[in-house]
Amino acid sequence: MWQQSSRNNLITQVDVRRVRSSRDNKVFEIAKYSAKDSDYLINQEVFEVFYKALKGKRLIVYSGLFREAMTKFRNGELDKYKEKDLTKYVYAIMYNWGGKKYLEMEKRYLTNDELEEVNGKLSDELEIE
Repeated sequence: MWQQSSRNNLITQVDVRRVRSSRDNKVFEIAKYSAKDSDYLINQEVFEVFYKALKGKRLIVYSGLFREAMTKFRNGELDKYKEKDLTKYVYAIMYNWGGKKYLEMEKRYLTNDELEEVNGKLSDELEIE
């Protein structure tokens, strides 16, 4: 895919690394993908705000085939490839921290609606409050 997008069939490997040094020009390279240079090169103060906001952040922009794949992912078209949670949930159990150990406060069977809601879901779509 990289060969195709760069139109260079001689490419056999792609090297992707994390930017480690804040004094390196690579920071400028990353910043240009999250904003135009005219946005953050107004003055030193604006640049510092951009720098602090972007420091430690992963910037992901989807384009080309990746944009298409992300659209399919968000629309659920790729769910068949996701891992299903095979755990059979039966109980709702509430614990509280009691100083040196957890104390069981409540244990009950899940209602039919709760059973349907939590069982058979994809591993990444369970939300527990």
